Amino acid sequence: MIVFNGKEASELGLNVVPFTLRRLPQKNHTFVNILGSEEPIIVKSGGAVPVQIDIEADLTDKSRFDEVNAWLTGRGLLVDDEEPDKYRIAEVLDGTTLTSVNDDITTLTWAFMCSAYMYAVNPTVVDISDATVYKQLDYKGTVEGAPKIRFKSNSHDPITFTVNGVNFVVTLPDVCVTYVLPVVIDTEHQIMYYEWLEERHAITQYSSGDFPLLHADGTANYIKFSGSVVEATINLNERWY
Repeated sequence: MIVFNGKEASELGLNVVPFTLRRLPQKNHTFVNILGSEEPIIVKSGGAVPVQIDIEADLTDKSRFDEVNAWLTGRGLLVDDEEPDKYRIAEVLDGTTLTSVNDDITTLTWAFMCSAYMYAVNPTVVDISDATVYKQLDYKGTVEGAPKIRFKSNSHDPITFTVNGVNFVVTLPDVCVTYVLPVVIDTEHQIMYYEWLEERHAITQYSSGDFPLLHADGTANYIKFSGSVVEATINLNERWY
């Protein structure tokens, strides 16, 4: 079964051919021509590439085609019942194909272009407000973790978050300190921002060091901080291929 944007395909009268969100990882590669070499060499350029997932389903009630067509629009979260605790960010590609099987059944085929990784539907969030000494994190993803640290502080003094021995240093601007606003260090998007009135305001320039990463090879993960923090959590943002 397929769930897209919170609605199951079966609710629309679709019987989906079984599929899986699992895909072998594909990496970005660049071909580089080297003077004196007969053939270009392949260089890994970092990061995984998006994946295409093709779907086939039978529509048993043709009167619901317009409803199905409206559902297969735009961008959202894609889940399958094989692993309902994981999702990919998906966008419907243009070009849904219709094939009439008989007077009652029409077969639809379409494709999603999906994020390179699967993510946890309910990611692990750990309270680290007391992590002035190393606190161990239980990361279950199979791809290096790109966590989100969310915290508040009422001090202009530097705050250092140390993840697996790597420091990320923050000195907050006045607005964050005065109003004790929530600040987010977002590794996946390589940005730090504060939240105010349901808007995000980038303040990455008030930070230094490498964005934190979590091991996915079975090595233990640890976090601690120094400085004045009112409260803090870390979203492990588990990822899988």
